[in-house]
Amino acid sequence: MAKLENNNENNNKKSAAENLGDQVQKAVENAGGKVKETVKEASELASDAIKHPVETAGEFGKQAVKDVTSYSWWARLLLVLFWLSLSLVVAVFVIINLPATKRWAADQALQIVNRDFKAQMSTESVDVFSSGMYRSKV
Repeated sequence: MAKLENNNENNNKKSAAENLGDQVQKAVENAGGKVKETVKEASELASDAIKHPVETAGEFGKQAVKDVTSYSWWARLLLVLFWLSLSLVVAVFVIINLPATKRWAADQALQIVNRDFKAQMSTESVDVFSSGMYRSKV
């Protein structure tokens, strides 16, 4: 009984391999037809280029310009979104580094500190040196 099952499994494996071989053969035959068509079109294009070089070069130039300048709607959308987001990031970095923005952020932080600790600090009465030390102007 076990021999029959093993024999059936071997037959199934062979048929699967044969099926795969048939599929590969069909794919090769289909690709061969497409390759022949492509070679025929390429040879026609080459003969046209030899017989009429100026016209062929003009057609290639027109097609190249058309390919470069024609974007689909989604490609244009992606380009616009990319440049808008990049501009937004640059604008945020510029705004953050403005002295007025830094002064505003410092005032907001000091208001919170003064409210929490009931202190009377202000940005006008403190100098900050590059070494990290400070002194009061009072």
